Amino acid sequence: MSEGAAIVWPDRRSAYDLSTEIERRGDPIEYDVFLEPTHEDWLFALPAASSDRQTVGQTRSLLLVNRIPIAQSFKYSVESHLDYSHQPVRLMPFQVRDNLEFAPGENPRTEALIASWVDETGAESVVSRLLGLFNGQFSYTLDPPTYLDEAVDQFLFDGQRGFCEHFASATAAVLRMAGIPARIVAGYQGGEVHPTEGYLMVHQYNANAWVEYWRDGFGWTRLDPISAVAPERIEVGFEAFFRNDELLDESLFSFDRFRDLAFTNWIRLQLDSLNYRWLSLVLGYDTGSQFDLLEDLLGEVTPLKLALSLVSALAFFVSLYVLTKTFYLNRNLTREQRIVRLYLKRLRKLGFSPEPGMTLEDILTQATEELPEYKDDLAELTARLDQFLYQLVRADSEELRRDIRKLS
Repeated sequence: MSEGAAIVWPDRRSAYDLSTEIERRGDPIEYDVFLEPTHEDWLFALPAASSDRQTVGQTRSLLLVNRIPIAQSFKYSVESHLDYSHQPVRLMPFQVRDNLEFAPGENPRTEALIASWVDETGAESVVSRLLGLFNGQFSYTLDPPTYLDEAVDQFLFDGQRGFCEHFASATAAVLRMAGIPARIVAGYQGGEVHPTEGYLMVHQYNANAWVEYWRDGFGWTRLDPISAVAPERIEVGFEAFFRNDELLDESLFSFDRFRDLAFTNWIRLQLDSLNYRWLSLVLGYDTGSQFDLLEDLLGEVTPLKLALSLVSALAFFVSLYVLTKTFYLNRNLTREQRIVRLYLKRLRKLGFSPEPGMTLEDILTQATEELPEYKDDLAELTARLDQFLYQLVRADSEELRRDIRKLS
């Protein structure tokens, strides 16, 4: 992005003063951000942000950047004004050029539509007319059609379904066709407030894209087209909006998969709180201070102690995951499945391991050969299981369960 090529650093003189291009009103919001590794140099913050950290600079578009990419957990303090005006008087020539750029002829149907709107009601009406179009005919989805050549035309006239990037890119293209400088902004919308610590957890699934367009006398103005398509997505957040779409199942080991379970959700929040407290203590310390902290926790720090601590922590989390997964899977089993699993478990304990795909009769035949002393008990339990699973007259499940447990 050309606007971001020139960066104002707190410890260096710059050719221009950003303070002359932004008007901040009201009291600022002061907060700290703990950023996980992104391997990028840009930083996230609320609008109109500034930081006094010496390694953090700012572009003309008010993007915060670090001197080096973020390769480890990183803490920085920020001050933001939610009431502000950015470049309300004029844009630099290169900003006008860059933010009006589009490829003429690539989306002829859209160009014709926008030209008709401008002729009928003027360029200033394009925003409201576009939002009205989105509100009436479009839907927000994470499973949209594939838009290839003439992508804006296909999206606006054919598919009319997409997620935030589709709506943001189409909006920016439409505004530029109308002669209105516009740019796409990527960031995050919403988050999860930790119930006991009070900080805001922003997850990757909170990612969002929107548009900023320039208005004479007002400057850069935020426009999120999703507010017209799916306002509930903005109001309740991504996770709640897609509660039934299984979007949190990307990582096999993610506790987000089990957040509907009170116990595992409590564990997830406790782990995040522990991580927050650790980062609060450690980030900003020099190497010597961090080593002193480890000695306070572990006593004399030796390679053996560090290795044992890491192995113990790994064993704890693996055990916790196995228990959680087992609980989650068992919760969804039917009564019949639970009893069959109990029966197979007892057989394995006696030394007989049924193979996948075996019927009850197959199990009875082979188990009798390997465990002849249990022949009568196995025959009786098999008959009762057959009746319980497949016949209309159902056996008493609790009594059957007790008799299976006696098989030893």
